[in-house]
Amino acid sequence: MQTVVPIEIHDELNKEIIRRQLESILEDPLFSRSQILKRFLHFIVEETLQDRTNCLKEYTIGVKVLNKPANFNPQSTSIVRIHAVRLRKALDNYYINRGGNDLVRISLPTGHYFPVFIKIESNKNNLPAGRTSLDKGNSPVVHPSLVVAVMPFYINHENDGLKQFTDGLGALLANGLMKTGTASVISYFSTRRMAEQYPDIREIAKKVAAKFIFTGDVQALKGKIRISVQLVKAENGFLEWFQAIELKYSEEKIFDLQNLAILKLMSSVVDKTGNLLDSEARKNMMAVA
Repeated sequence: MQTVVPIEIHDELNKEIIRRQLESILEDPLFSRSQILKRFLHFIVEETLQDRTNCLKEYTIGVKVLNKPANFNPQSTSIVRIHAVRLRKALDNYYINRGGNDLVRISLPTGHYFPVFIKIESNKNNLPAGRTSLDKGNSPVVHPSLVVAVMPFYINHENDGLKQFTDGLGALLANGLMKTGTASVISYFSTRRMAEQYPDIREIAKKVAAKFIFTGDVQALKGKIRISVQLVKAENGFLEWFQAIELKYSEEKIFDLQNLAILKLMSSVVDKTGNLLDSEARKNMMAVA
């Protein structure tokens, strides 16, 4: 199982860790055979580490990486986008094969030219990255880029007990998803902290390279609570899955209610084989991951 957290690049030690990971990737045969991919990845990583992501535009990459002239017009050619697609595929290939056990991952979100850095916090039973404890024989291997995140649930209520209930619910859901072994799950406490800075969940998804986001809200009325959970495709904000449950609320039994709510939610999120969502929904997630 994997729990992944975004790496803060303002720390010099973290920068050194990322640079070492970059060196490891560039030594991969796929990269060593392509000077363009090597220059492309090295350039966008270093610019990001130097806090110059605002310079990562098609024009800049065309001139400084692809050696295009100063009058290069990115609107007249898709050359930069073509090489960006090659780079994404090369990174995926690296982490499927040689980099399967690496604890640091560098990815390039679709539609952007700034890389994302994440760190693997745990990998239960030392399983190779991307493989689950359920794997036996021909069992499926999880796509390494299938990353999900749980955002703090919205609650329009000032009751401290309900706030505690709602916050704990998000942490338990993230933990439950991690235990399915079918996806890498961003640390809930990382997403909760980021939610305070970025109101748009799609922006958070880009920063942590999440493909899907679980979000929702908790409503309270006359001793009852309704918990609504949504699975959102991060790329476009489209709703992929929805579930709502109702429970009787008692402030003295917050922990019991959290456990009951998670039990009900996970029974819908996880199919009978222990996989995330039903086979068709999982197939769709893997197809776009």
